Amino acid sequence: MLDFLKEYIEELVQEGLRKGFWLNYFRALPTLEAMHAYIKSSGIPYLGSGSSRDVYSISTGKVLKIAINVLDVHHQNTPEINNWAKYKNTGALARIYDWDEENNYWILMEAVRTFEDPDQMLEETGIPLGFLYDLLRLKRIYTSSKTMEQLKQNVLEDADILGEDVNVERVKRGFQGYETNPKGKQLIDHFNTLMDLGFDVDLVNNRHWGVSASGNIVAVDYALLDTE
Repeated sequence: MLDFLKEYIEELVQEGLRKGFWLNYFRALPTLEAMHAYIKSSGIPYLGSGSSRDVYSISTGKVLKIAINVLDVHHQNTPEINNWAKYKNTGALARIYDWDEENNYWILMEAVRTFEDPDQMLEETGIPLGFLYDLLRLKRIYTSSKTMEQLKQNVLEDADILGEDVNVERVKRGFQGYETNPKGKQLIDHFNTLMDLGFDVDLVNNRHWGVSASGNIVAVDYALLDTE
């Protein structure tokens, strides 16, 4: 009778688990394969896949990123966790709420609506994607300029001689977006912060930026930007 009761309770628990996603249960699963199986049985919405991770919606404002196989862990999850631990106080990175501390198989991250193309990024922030490339060039040319205002003055003074190296009209438009659009200012401030920290130029990609649930402009999928 006792064994039957235990089996019955276990069946009820398993049925309940199949109808929802329990993070603590998921966390305790022993293998990556078991985690994938549980996710599929839970019915949480599948959002898509990248080169090495599947992404699911856990709740409004949070997504679960899980490695497709064990070899993929070190391609994205591990460097992304490392970067979050080192640079979370910059405010420039999409927030990581939780992760698999034993194997780095999964990350629970802030949901971000990324800019799907340069036009969307321009419309929402006033910043042309190419302006990010221009900033990298300008910082190499004007190494003594410490602020955006100083950089702008340098460009205006040297506009006639910068034509071959920098798209001056695009630069002027970028500075306008920075000065008049709060999201544009936040995007450029965060871009400059991460570049100054030594992040890779892979940041110059509209899909690496987006709007978080709290309305902030943040970098996403910053795994390939590991500075170690």
